[in-house]
Order: sequence, then C-alpha cells, then structure tokens
Amino acid sequence: MKFSDILTNAELPVYMGIVNATPDSFSDGGKYFSEDYSPVKAVDAALTLEDQGAGIIDLGGESTRPNAAPVSLEEELRRLEPVLERLDGRLAVPLSVDTYKPQVAQSALERGAAIINDIFGGTDPAMREVWRRFQPGVVIMHNKVLISTNSENAPVNPFPNSEAAGKNQDSSTAYCLMSTASYYKDVVQEVWEELERRRDAAIQDGLPKENISLDVGIGFGKTAQDNWTLIDNISEFHSLGCPLVVGVSRKRFLNFSDEKTAEVGKRLADNGVQILRVHKLPE
Repeated sequence: MKFSDILTNAELPVYMGIVNATPDSFSDGGKYFSEDYSPVKAVDAALTLEDQGAGIIDLGGESTRPNAAPVSLEEELRRLEPVLERLDGRLAVPLSVDTYKPQVAQSALERGAAIINDIFGGTDPAMREVWRRFQPGVVIMHNKVLISTNSENAPVNPFPNSEAAGKNQDSSTAYCLMSTASYYKDVVQEVWEELERRRDAAIQDGLPKENISLDVGIGFGKTAQDNWTLIDNISEFHSLGCPLVVGVSRKRFLNFSDEKTAEVGKRLADNGVQILRVHKLPE
C-alpha cells in the first residue's frame, strides 16, 4: 500500500487509532482483550474509532510498554487472528498491525491488513522479506538497539540472528525500557541517520519508497529530554522523503494525559507530521 493512497486528499493529520488486544498495554490493557480470545471488544473498538474519524486502525497483540515481557509467537497469533478475521472487509480505512514478528506480519497481511507497524523498523531481515513479498505499507520506527545489554536500562533487540544482534543478547529481556540517561550524543542526527539506514535497507530488499513511513520512536530507549528534542526538531525528518508517523499518546513524559497529547499533537501537525498515532481522537 502506498501512503499516497491514504494521504492524498485527506484532511491532515491522519489519525491512526490504537486498539490493543492485550491484557497489559499501559493505557488500554485488558480493555479490548478477553481471556477466551473473543474478538468482540477489539472489533467494536476498531469500528468505533473509524466512525470517529480515524484514517488508519492500528491493532496490536503485544504490549510494548516499558518493562513489558515479550509474548510468544503463538500467543500473539491467538490474540490477533480472531480480530483480523472478524474485521476483514468491514473497515473502509486501512488496517495496520503493530508487530515485529515476521510470522505475525504475514498472518496479518493474509487476513486483510494493509500496513505493518514494526517497532524495530525492519531490523529482522525475515521481516523485510515479508515486506518484499506482500508489498504492504510499513511504519519503520526508530528503536535504540544496543550491541551490549550490560546496562539494566538498555533496550535490547529481540532478534538474536539479526544484523544488529550482539554477543550478550538476551531476547527475554524487556526491549523498550525508558532510560534515566541518554544513549545519544546528538539524538536528532542519530535517529535521522538510523531511519535513513532502515529506509534504505527496506528499499534495497524490494519495498518501494512510496510504501514507507517513518517514526522517530518517542519513548523507545529515549529520555524525556530526548523526546522533547525530537519533537522540537521534528521538521528535520521531512528531508528523509517519507511521511512521518509520531505516537506521543498518553506517554509517561506527558503524564499519561489526553489533554497534553492533543497539545503536542497539534504542535507536531503544525510542523507537517502527516500521521498521529492516538488512543483517543481529538474532539
């Protein structure tokens, strides 16, 4: 899917409405999840967000909040597949699935999803192969992946065989912890350069640039000051030539506030951000 299909003639910003079919997401954990894997709550939430004006629905089956434990492939599929099957053909807007597992991405695309939102931005070559085969829209998000995991606060890469894996990789460790000290000398330049590398890797592996959007990864391995610096300089990322997706919704550094989310969202939109990922659409 080309993002021009979504953004052309759309009122900007386009809102990507979040539906988490999980028991432990930081904002809506358990709200749309049933122990018997009934899809009803998540399906209703997706349809409601569409009715409220969301231009994309983003469905997730694994929490990526700080300190969340990764879930197995089998568990993520159990959570998502019933929702995907029930939503297939019912949404007029594109359905995105928030996953870093290539097997989940393939299952989602086979069941009607049009976009894959990968918090590791195609770090896993197997994910890029799924992208090449299915040609979806993708959200390439920046996430600080460290070679060393000696620091208890360090985010880690859950792909032991990927190009970013390190000798001490522990895939059982939570992978998007907030740090108390910045890992960056220049957060804007370093995030820009990594997004460029991830974008180019996806293109080299057969995904058209028109199918790519980029996300600076607010809150993923970044301090509150890092987050604000990225927000203050978000216009710098337009030079990468892809639509920008930014998710600040109810983040810790905004005190989990919908009001502050809306304020920062307006600021981002005023600086040209095309897609805002939100739990609640502004009224």
